[in-house]
Amino acid sequence: MVKASIWTIFAGMFLVSCLNLQTVHQFSEEALESTAQLNQLTLSFEQLCQNKHWMQAVRTATLPRSYPPDCTLPATADSALLQMQQVVVDYLNGLSALTSSARTSYSFAPLGQALKQNNLVSIKEEQVNAYQQMAELLTQSAGEARRKKKTATYIAQAHEPLMVLIEQLIFVLKEPLREAARQQQDMLYLQTRELADSAHSFLEKRNLILDYAARSEDYHRQLRLLDTYVALLQNVKEGHRQLYEQRNRLDSDDAIETLSHYTGALYRLQSAFEKIKEQ
Repeated sequence: MVKASIWTIFAGMFLVSCLNLQTVHQFSEEALESTAQLNQLTLSFEQLCQNKHWMQAVRTATLPRSYPPDCTLPATADSALLQMQQVVVDYLNGLSALTSSARTSYSFAPLGQALKQNNLVSIKEEQVNAYQQMAELLTQSAGEARRKKKTATYIAQAHEPLMVLIEQLIFVLKEPLREAARQQQDMLYLQTRELADSAHSFLEKRNLILDYAARSEDYHRQLRLLDTYVALLQNVKEGHRQLYEQRNRLDSDDAIETLSHYTGALYRLQSAFEKIKEQ
């Protein structure tokens, strides 16, 4: 009975340790996949800049001398966004690897074989198996404890700069990029209205309106993608904040429940993101 109780205690400790790291791993995987969606956005500063130049050319009936137009500064802004995103992705990759259950472990099978073959010691096979399993469990538990400590340290060291990067990404996407897209849409409306007013036939005017409607629909789809990606980043930020605050008690019910909440939210938002992409 005592042996069974000890076995149950160690097994329980190992299971809890695996579960809390698995919860962190699941969150980091969803956060990683969510952050990587930046590459799927069709809105960019450079693209908006090029569109603006061509719309101005159409409005003034002026043929540009060079193509593409000079959009060096907007392209630099896009590059800065991607660099910030890459740092976040690299960190989440590290967190995912650190908390992954796919790790190497030492095998105690030779120990079991040695005990079975030792003629000087009378021991039952089921006892040998129990010793072997207990030794493996204790070793793995120690490994889990070390990984748990490394994970807490990794999270603590990265948290503040990570928050700065994610908040900056959110700001740039919500403010300058969204505003640039809105201004372009206003410009498209004015251009279409001017062309429609000077149209020579009903058919020409109708085609202009249909084109405007299609481009407006695409504009709103791009905004929905942008807003959903921002929501993904906000959940990554808040989820990591909770992870940071509870990094030393990852096996608590509160920590597991909170991380599971954010993991689920990221999964649902990613599904919404994919549906918008397919529209």
